[in-house]
Amino acid sequence: MKHYSYSLFFVIILILNYNALKGQTSIQPSYSYDNIIPTFTDSEIRDRLNRMTSAVAPPRFTPAVKSYIKTYTVKKRQHTEAMLGRISIYFPMFEKYLSENNLPVDLKYLSIVESALNPKAVSRSGAVGLWQFMPPTGKENGLKINSTVDERRDPHKSTLAAAKYLKKQYKRYNNWELALAAYNGGPGRVNRAIKRGRSKNFWRIKRYLPKETQNYVPAFIAATYVVNYYPEHNLVPVYPEIDLQMTELIKIYKKISFYDIERMTGVPMHLIEKLNPSYKKKYIPSSRQGSNLVLPQQYMGNLLSYLGRPDSEVKRINVKPIPAPVMIDYSENKNTSVHTVFAGETYESIADYYGVTAADLQTWNQRSGYTLKPGRELRVYTPKMVSSPAFKPLSPVATLAVSKVISKQPNSISKPKRSTNQKQTARVDKRTLPDLKYLPAKSALRENYLYYLIGKDETLHEIAEKFHGVSMSDILVLNNVTDPYELKTGKKIKVKQK
Repeated sequence: MKHYSYSLFFVIILILNYNALKGQTSIQPSYSYDNIIPTFTDSEIRDRLNRMTSAVAPPRFTPAVKSYIKTYTVKKRQHTEAMLGRISIYFPMFEKYLSENNLPVDLKYLSIVESALNPKAVSRSGAVGLWQFMPPTGKENGLKINSTVDERRDPHKSTLAAAKYLKKQYKRYNNWELALAAYNGGPGRVNRAIKRGRSKNFWRIKRYLPKETQNYVPAFIAATYVVNYYPEHNLVPVYPEIDLQMTELIKIYKKISFYDIERMTGVPMHLIEKLNPSYKKKYIPSSRQGSNLVLPQQYMGNLLSYLGRPDSEVKRINVKPIPAPVMIDYSENKNTSVHTVFAGETYESIADYYGVTAADLQTWNQRSGYTLKPGRELRVYTPKMVSSPAFKPLSPVATLAVSKVISKQPNSISKPKRSTNQKQTARVDKRTLPDLKYLPAKSALRENYLYYLIGKDETLHEIAEKFHGVSMSDILVLNNVTDPYELKTGKKIKVKQK
């Protein structure tokens, strides 16, 4: 019992030491103002809301508004920063179409509530696109939905459809808060709530509305707040590349594939797909009315020259492009690694593997969004030093526990290729917090070596990269092995001398 207590005490100290060390080695985004999430009192938030104006939903402080603000600024900061970056793409477009339809430009914030400015967003109920249209409502407002195209994902056409639908709801109620509620829950539910509450004031009748619709206007107010006050919360937009911000639109009447567009213009395929998310099969079908094709501004001339089209038929929305955060020399006092993305990996899983943050990865590689394609290469910067004077590892076991955050070191031995039939999944190091059964024996602890337990599908090269100054050949010599494939899953090996 006494031995068990000492072991338990040792593991607890190990975990605490690991957490402290991880906190020291985690890299914060270089562009953050500081390393903390600011907190504000209710009165400070209320004062900011009072200073805001809105032609749609006059700001007010309520528990629901407070909750949504906390979600944007604390709970989902990375998603908010990505969303704020996409404003540079979509808000100029929204403002143009809303103004042309004599609608308040503040309605642009509605798309944040609906989709977080993601044209490929899909809700649990099947609503799609920036403005989250259900199929019947989308078709009712002029959007084409079939096996080859879903115009709910077309930023231009869906925005025009949303403007049309919002104008109809405002004409029905002559009140924008009720129009927003009808946009979310349908006019039938709003009409019944008005009848039951005997009022056309949203705040008086909201208790008679479905829960989601009750929170819809508070969510709109919170979205407006975060766009106006994100700097105060140390939120830094992750801006997309300039080619996604500066674009032009042209009508295409004949069938054309994305591959032909890439060949004619030189636009990379991933940009064509991002700018034209409504086409399901990588081609634009023929259409008498014309189908939208959006390309980066600098490439549109190539297409026009190839098609022999006059420039006057091109629609351009004037924007002031915002460059991505200026890249600094992250390699100073850090090791540089290049990670090749495998199927199933995400920013979060890759960041967890290297002991960094997903926000860092996106900043270093100037990528927004959370979708990665297998084969892409990401640059990763990891600290050269494992420990700091304030948090010295307790023992070799503690060093093993934090091996996950030890930076990679380049060496001349190439990494053995994995079998193509092996299942590629996000790498999770189960040795991060070792269980008692993985602890070295007492005799091993007395020896002058660090030990390592080989994980599933882990190569010797990958193990060597986890330890500063260790190469694959060093491990082979230390373990009296000539063939690296003799060291298999579950085997404990010597890694380096203490």
